[in-house]
Amino acid sequence: MKKSNLSKDVILLSLKISIDETIRVISLNSKNTKYPGFAVVVDKGLKVLGVITDGDIRRAYVKGVDFRNPVSSIMKKNPILIFDNLEKGNYLNEINRLLKLSEEHNSNWIRFIPIVDQEKKLLSVVDYFDLIKSGDTKFKKVVIFGLGYVGLTLAGALSNRGHKVTGIDSNKSLIKRLNKNKIHIHEPGLKETIRLMKSKGRVSFNSLITNNSFKIHIIAVGTPINKSSLPDLKSLIQVLNSIGQILQKGDQVMLRSTVPLGTTRKVVIPVLEKKSSLEVGKDFHIAFTPERTIEGNAMQELYSLPQIVGGYSEECTKKAIDFWGGLTSTVVKVPSIEAAELVKLANNSFRDLSFAFSNNLSMLADKFNINTHELIIAANKGYSRNPIPLPSPGVGGYCLTKDPLLYDSSFEGVDTIVKFGKMSRISNEEASKYPLKILKKYSKKTSKKLTDFNVLIVGIAFKGIPETNDIRSSVSLELIKNIIPLVNKVYVWDAIVDKKVVESIGYNYIDNIEKRFGELDAIIIMNNHIKNSEIDFNKFKNNHCLLFDGWSQYNPTEIEQIDGLTYSTMGYISP
Repeated sequence: MKKSNLSKDVILLSLKISIDETIRVISLNSKNTKYPGFAVVVDKGLKVLGVITDGDIRRAYVKGVDFRNPVSSIMKKNPILIFDNLEKGNYLNEINRLLKLSEEHNSNWIRFIPIVDQEKKLLSVVDYFDLIKSGDTKFKKVVIFGLGYVGLTLAGALSNRGHKVTGIDSNKSLIKRLNKNKIHIHEPGLKETIRLMKSKGRVSFNSLITNNSFKIHIIAVGTPINKSSLPDLKSLIQVLNSIGQILQKGDQVMLRSTVPLGTTRKVVIPVLEKKSSLEVGKDFHIAFTPERTIEGNAMQELYSLPQIVGGYSEECTKKAIDFWGGLTSTVVKVPSIEAAELVKLANNSFRDLSFAFSNNLSMLADKFNINTHELIIAANKGYSRNPIPLPSPGVGGYCLTKDPLLYDSSFEGVDTIVKFGKMSRISNEEASKYPLKILKKYSKKTSKKLTDFNVLIVGIAFKGIPETNDIRSSVSLELIKNIIPLVNKVYVWDAIVDKKVVESIGYNYIDNIEKRFGELDAIIIMNNHIKNSEIDFNKFKNNHCLLFDGWSQYNPTEIEQIDGLTYSTMGYISP
């Protein structure tokens, strides 16, 4: 560590120091420095060359970076800096402005920020959270209803931007776990953000509303589909009744929940007006501001994705834009509440429909035993006008399994004008049954009774990239339910979903696949996690086994050269 006459509070490092030595320096000074877990990399003249945090070091460890490398290989080379010609009272606004503009800093790791002169010579360091704590009129008291993926990640992001957030969920056991810092969602950066914001008093969780001091009310409860494939608005209406009881003049209500077109105007507003005796657009403001983040990358996308805003009135829209502009660098105004509702429905329904085409193509390719992955790669090569997505054994997850059906619906029920949502769901559900069709074909091919089969399902999270532990609406689980009555035994392995979770839902977990090769008659890969491709089939020693490679993570030719292995993917099985 370099000596400095600035202050003993800042850890200073030279550019050539190794990552390993950096860890030692930061650890040794963690109790003595004013800015723990943070160091500034400077030259001999104290010019700032970069910054390094313990978070950067953890991420380097996960990526397998060689710790003998210089710290320059993992430091932030273009850190946010505050120049000394700026008035101290404007530090907070300037930091927020820079955070919005810089994609590199759309994470949750910004806390300590160097103050420099015009030559970038280090003068001191400012604590972003201390600035937030000192108060700013732009920061609001926010209540978020619903603490699933949407609500909890948003609570982390908004509190990290300075708002004081209260999360409400009727699930008391969930609230109890959150208050013990037990985060149930596998989302990079979320756990650390929530724990830090709780320690700073910026976020709290409860099962009931305990006061009426909130100015911003955000609805993030789910809109499930019932057994008749119709939207169920019960949870939404319960939340609206709760908000109506505490709604005051000047408050804002914003919906993140995905709802059928027309719900905000025809359902939400009447309930709020009746319950609160206030008039929308005059006494309180309402807007639809859809959530569009992807699980596994939500914390980054909350800061980087454009935020869609459609309000009841111009004033409602303006107030919503002002609020969300503090979170993300781009806010897109649409002309109405209904337009904002339809943006979210359009995004997810189009995705499901595009996947449905590829999966439907697989059903056609199956008639001629054509590998659909190879077919689509050939079709897309050098032909950029309409790239076709690759197929998969079904499309799962909480959003894509219901939002297309919401697209086909109105707040009153099914809308007969649109039918694409139902069509895409039928096609993708058919694709999810394809592995069972292949399993039956393989059983007939080998003349081995299906009732004697031991089957391994690889991947029960609804997707593998970005990785998640979410098993809601997982096509793998549906496949397992259909296979269990037909075979001898079903085993499960997943790269992210914990063994205890698998066993708690009644399934047998395999720890080491290679050691169990001899027991298996079929291995069915159902999601695209990269670790699925690390099974060493060169160790395979068995008479006969089927590998269904749903996401084409293995080379078919290589697998087919291994004695006893039969390869299959969407549309194809080894002759």
